[in-house]
Amino acid sequence: MPYDIRPGESPEAYRAFCLYRDTDVLLRSVGRVEVELGREVGHWVGQFDWVERVDYWDDEQRREATSIRQDHFRRQELRQFRALEKLQTLTEVSLECWEDVQINGKSEIDPIMELKECRLTMDSLVKLTRLMSDRATDIVESKNQLKKDLTKLSIEELKELKRLNNKVKDYE
Repeated sequence: MPYDIRPGESPEAYRAFCLYRDTDVLLRSVGRVEVELGREVGHWVGQFDWVERVDYWDDEQRREATSIRQDHFRRQELRQFRALEKLQTLTEVSLECWEDVQINGKSEIDPIMELKECRLTMDSLVKLTRLMSDRATDIVESKNQLKKDLTKLSIEELKELKRLNNKVKDYE
């Protein structure tokens, strides 16, 4: 790796580079390393390409941090989807119980939720699922998305869409 010890680089020079490399980006300086080690190290900076090597190191650290964050968000999203599925199952069981009550006058098991709660929960589940999959959650949002999509159409496509719309109106 570019930030590993270089041919001809002494252990002392490499230790100085590592101190430079491992210092926070905002605090990193050759002067800080010199104070820490109690000696001049400036000649090693150019001789062993410290700036280039540390840039590679910083890029790799950013990539690793980004990957860790992405993994965390994927796991979190998966947990959220599982929780939504469990809530959906509970709601469906409750709705089935209420159907039994309406049809048979009773249910073998008591519904977990009141009927009104079932309806509100299902509505919320649909919205949450759509939000998590980056889809519109209501009619207004759908219309706004459609407006954005329409701006991407050519004049010919818009004319054809208008012609089809008029044709549909003729059938109404």
